Amino acid sequence: MKNKCLFSIPIIMFMTFFYSCYGQIQKDSLEQSQKDSLEQKMFQDVQKSYLEANIPDQLQFDSLLKRDLEKYFSTKSKQVVVKWEFLREGPTQSGVAYPKYYLWTKIYTDDKMLKEGAVRVAAIEKARFDITDFVSIKEINNHRKDIYMIFPGAVCEKINLLIQNR
Repeated sequence: MKNKCLFSIPIIMFMTFFYSCYGQIQKDSLEQSQKDSLEQKMFQDVQKSYLEANIPDQLQFDSLLKRDLEKYFSTKSKQVVVKWEFLREGPTQSGVAYPKYYLWTKIYTDDKMLKEGAVRVAAIEKARFDITDFVSIKEINNHRKDIYMIFPGAVCEKINLLIQNR
């Protein structure tokens, strides 16, 4: 009988220690998960505030975008008209950078198309759009893989489909 008791005591001590450690691990894991969730929510709140602070309201969005695209593509001797379609719906927000939009543009003067291509624009302070990149269809056709350094993968696939279906 003594042997059974002596054998049982270490097992009970081990089990007590194991379950207290296991419980602490679960508690730590839950606390870390809650902390991660809180940090993720805070990050999403910061991103949301950047969207709200930089994207023009719906009434001004198109007119500001039209103004800034036409200013970018116009020269002293040529005024242009720019038509566009979104390559991705809605803004893309990376960290705390300005929200970006991806467009397929066609640039016209006197009803004649001068050029077309993909554009990345950044919405800034609800007042303007900065054109960060323009890649003409000719450049895309000559260096197809280079667009992946500028545009997100899904946007590149849409660009490729657009070109393929011409």
